[in-house]
Amino acid sequence: MKACGTCAEARGIKGLTLIAGVEISTMSQLTQWVVDSDKVLTF
Repeated sequence: MKACGTCAEARGIKGLTLIAGVEISTMSQLTQWVVDSDKVLTF
């Protein structure tokens, strides 16, 4: 699972320890992930 670094920073959690399996990602990594996907879910 990837978490948006910009969103994490805005919420003050970027420097905190996250649950196992979650990584802070960059916007360019997330953009590439969406481009490579067949389907994208948003909520």
